[in-house]
Amino acid sequence: MRAKKYFGFDLSKLFRSKAADGDSAASIVPQTAPEEEEVVPHLSVETLSRRLVQLAEDFAGGKGDGGKTARTMAALVAGGAECNAQNDKGETPLMIVSARTDAGPAIEQLIVSGATVDAVLNNGETPFLRAAASGCPDNMRILLDHGADAKAIRTDKPRYQLGDASIGGGSRDVFDCVIINRIDEPAEKLERRAASLKLLMDRGYEPSKSDKFSVFCNRPHLRFLFPGVDEARALDKAADSEDADAVQALLAKGAKPDGAADFGADPAMIVAIRKGNTAIIDMLLKAGADINLRSPQTNATPLSCALNHGNRAVLEHLLERGADPVAQGLTDEKSILFQAHDKPELVQVILAAAEKAKTVLLKPVAVGRPLKFRQP
Repeated sequence: MRAKKYFGFDLSKLFRSKAADGDSAASIVPQTAPEEEEVVPHLSVETLSRRLVQLAEDFAGGKGDGGKTARTMAALVAGGAECNAQNDKGETPLMIVSARTDAGPAIEQLIVSGATVDAVLNNGETPFLRAAASGCPDNMRILLDHGADAKAIRTDKPRYQLGDASIGGGSRDVFDCVIINRIDEPAEKLERRAASLKLLMDRGYEPSKSDKFSVFCNRPHLRFLFPGVDEARALDKAADSEDADAVQALLAKGAKPDGAADFGADPAMIVAIRKGNTAIIDMLLKAGADINLRSPQTNATPLSCALNHGNRAVLEHLLERGADPVAQGLTDEKSILFQAHDKPELVQVILAAAEKAKTVLLKPVAVGRPLKFRQP
């Protein structure tokens, strides 16, 4: 009897008669079939499916190469294996192999064979999110080309409890999976993470402000993808160290005075106000800084920052240069006093500025509504 063949493989050799259900998939290797061979007894779909899952797990664990594994997977599926079979964790072969960098051929083969591209675990993880978290841009590209959902969300359990607080865990989108890395990751993997982020941005996916803030603070391997981030960091650092010469030099080279706000960080104006440095404040204003801009990090305004730090000189300096109490949410005596930490003398500075600008405090028109400044 002629041997039964699939994709060039002789299944009678591929599944030897003494291969029990518990055999490792490492024993599944391509064989060159002779012209005539006895056909082994039919193997059940369940057995073949388990072997497919085991093959994927062995491959993910470092055994074999992508091309040979893909060909073996093709033979298994052709023999009747279910390509969406799951292991005890609910992972499909596609999800299992997606974390290995050279899994491209295996991923392509599984998808062609009918694997579900967006197979989802209980926590929302998909093959695409796993490829992203593992720093595998080539796998991400293949999955996107086959319709993977780039907006999938994974929900991680907290790593541990600290009293009533849960540390770690929470929802993770693809940018979280790509950007968040361990401190000790090797340079090669960090480069792959950068390539993954570039792929997403090239495909039109925009990182959030919190993603950009993470890059701004502690992801130097990703900063080359964000024009202006290095200049914004340098400007904030110069303002924090009160280095007026460095601030002037950076502004002269084209650094945006409010550039840090584009990345979710405190703009240099807020930094200078905390330091009480009016000279740097004036440099930033001359370069076009917004005197009413809120910090995206703390929601503080220049005036509220000066009030919180109890700096009357800076408060008066800002008001003289056009800071608007109303635009900055200081609309009544109560809100001003709250920001000033019960320092009545600072409240009077704001009220005097309002009077000078010919604005008045109105009585509330309804219970619970705040008093407002209004032009007469």
